[in-house]
Amino acid sequence: MRRSYALGVVALAAMAWPPRCGPSTPPPTTTTAAPVTTLAPPPATTSAPTSTVLPTTTTGTPPTTAPPIAGVLWSENFASPASMDRLIFDIAFGDNIANGAPMQHFNGDHDHACGSPDTTRPLVEDYQVSTHVWYCAPGGDPAKGHFMTGINTEGYVIIAFAPTDDGTTAKVFPASANRICWDQNLTELGARKWTQLAVIGADRYAANGGRIDYINPEFNDNGGQGDRAAVRLAGDDFLLNNLRNTTHYFQGQTKVYDDWNGLHDLADKATRYTICVTDNGNGTVTRTQARPGGVLHSTTGPGRFPAGPRVFILEDDSYNPMKAFQDGQQQVVADPFTWHWDNVRISSTGG
Repeated sequence: MRRSYALGVVALAAMAWPPRCGPSTPPPTTTTAAPVTTLAPPPATTSAPTSTVLPTTTTGTPPTTAPPIAGVLWSENFASPASMDRLIFDIAFGDNIANGAPMQHFNGDHDHACGSPDTTRPLVEDYQVSTHVWYCAPGGDPAKGHFMTGINTEGYVIIAFAPTDDGTTAKVFPASANRICWDQNLTELGARKWTQLAVIGADRYAANGGRIDYINPEFNDNGGQGDRAAVRLAGDDFLLNNLRNTTHYFQGQTKVYDDWNGLHDLADKATRYTICVTDNGNGTVTRTQARPGGVLHSTTGPGRFPAGPRVFILEDDSYNPMKAFQDGQQQVVADPFTWHWDNVRISSTGG
């Protein structure tokens, strides 16, 4: 049974599943809603990358189709609720919430009968995995099986998950594991909700007591304080921040790369697009992202995964998400709180 950590992190093994069925604020933007069926092409780059390695955009890979993957070491397509046992989850948050910020009511995607993603389930944030993570296979079709993470917050909250073999600890992968891919919706959820990838060395993972919730360094003062706080990056920890489909790399506490060429205003909740992150073995990391219209966006910048065996962690990060719309950003979808996840796979490309 996975224990509850001394710092107050909530773990999946301690929870009962429900019935089966930014980073630093980017340059201000004004968004407009786009119909799902008439999405415009991705907008032009809104800010030049800080690295001398420029992003590129190529075409040819249809959305939702993963690039070829060699040497798969772990994969899960979430065809059944039992597949959720192959992940462990943690939730962490900072002082604002720990000190009594009011719980927020919100609607998650997919109702309790596992209807379409445009149906909703009413929820109240309580920082329990059983509330903020749910599984669905619409129509009972295993090919459509996937899971959701969702939360509405007044402060900073991380919902983190990682592959596991024993149901209690994160799986440690060999140093040859240099690529992770997953499928995710690209829905416009505002400038205060984003997803992250953390790659942590096995020694750091052990030294941190098996914690899998790692905070974006730019939020150390917002969500990195108090008994329920997440772990700060250090050493050769690697983190990708995916804010509104832009790309930002951190090495330890240092930001090493920005690419603001994102994708905004997408209202489609149903489609999940493949994202891959690869350590090229030469001091650079490449992120590819399938986008609507058969576009594959690729960007390469400085960075590297930790030396030696490592742990792969994916995160749903929120920092008072509705404030983005109160501050003037146009709200594209009615309930901007849910990420949809599918087809996680970790591999060795020989790179």
